[in-house]
Amino acid sequence: MSPVPEWSRIWYPGKVARRFWRQGNRATIVLLVCFSLLLISVPIAAILLPLAGAQSTAAAEAEAAEHLDAVVGTLPSDLIRSDEEGSATEEPCPGNPDKKLVQIHRVVVVDPAFDKAGWLDEVGGRFEDWRLSRHTLDTDGSLLVSLVAPDLSLVSVQSAETANGTELTLISSSPCVAAD
Repeated sequence: MSPVPEWSRIWYPGKVARRFWRQGNRATIVLLVCFSLLLISVPIAAILLPLAGAQSTAAAEAEAAEHLDAVVGTLPSDLIRSDEEGSATEEPCPGNPDKKLVQIHRVVVVDPAFDKAGWLDEVGGRFEDWRLSRHTLDTDGSLLVSLVAPDLSLVSVQSAETANGTELTLISSSPCVAAD
């Protein structure tokens, strides 16, 4: 046995670490290591996560158009009478005028035989990871449907009954991005 200085027994009793490891406390040490890695990775993810979305208004416009096309793609193509694509507009972000959001307006007129209830079921099934809310506006069955994407893009659809059929006004709004 090697001589151990007396002061080391006070501060660091011999063989305690080896005994601790040997007595089945490996799970505790592994848990501490995992917890330490978690403490390091959460701030890094919080810093990098906002960088994952659109970084420019052009990218935000493309993203908003993609979401709008996806919603229009759920409409039965044989019932579409007209599809007027609007232009994109940039607006200041609510609560933060230093940032911009992009809105795209689109009007689609569908045949009066269009089944709004069936379409809402299809939209709910296709966009499962989106938040969907629907409201009936009038006694004639006009709807207001809001879809919020995981990236916080918003697509709203408002229906109105006209002489030509059901007119759907779609507005796609991008998340706020830094102004170019």
